[in-house]
Amino acid sequence: ARAVGLRAHGRPRAMENGAGGATVDKTRQVLDALRALHSHDEEVASNIAKESQAREQALQRAAEAEAQLKAEIDDHNARKAELERARALADQLPVLTRQIEERETECEGLRQEILELKAQEVDARKEVEDLSDSHMKAKTQLDAALEAQERYRSEYQLTRSALESARKEIIKQQESMIRYKELMMDRDVELEMIAKELTSSSGLLAKVHKKVQQ
Repeated sequence: ARAVGLRAHGRPRAMENGAGGATVDKTRQVLDALRALHSHDEEVASNIAKESQAREQALQRAAEAEAQLKAEIDDHNARKAELERARALADQLPVLTRQIEERETECEGLRQEILELKAQEVDARKEVEDLSDSHMKAKTQLDAALEAQERYRSEYQLTRSALESARKEIIKQQESMIRYKELMMDRDVELEMIAKELTSSSGLLAKVHKKVQQ
């Protein structure tokens, strides 16, 4: 636009060429400056990336060192606790020794008791065997008694059935006798009435016969 303006005012063409060359130089200088700035930015970015990576590696090493330190502290505390327990056990050692001696004395007494209990076990086992023999004999006797009881129950059922049948038969006979007696009583009454009627008829016949003879 500047060159057009100069041509519009009628300036010489050589001046236009000089001005254009200056502009190109300035543009190149700007481009070179931009390239240098871009190269510097890339270098700075690369340095920042390297520093960041170095920082991360340092942090990672610090974390690993902290973890290792913590593990060593925990191991130290564990060993310290074991040492304290060992010291406590060492302090309790006389007491434990005395308790062991007391337990040994008690164990000796227990051995004697065990021997006595074994002897009692032998006696009890013999008694159990005797009781088992008695139980077998009693079971045999009980089985025989149950068998006899079953036979008696069967005979009792048969006898009871026979008695029930006989009782029913006696009741029937008694009922028949009662009916027979009632029939005999009715017949006696009828015979008595007939006899009375015959007596009356005989008296009447006698009167008739007497009148006939007269």
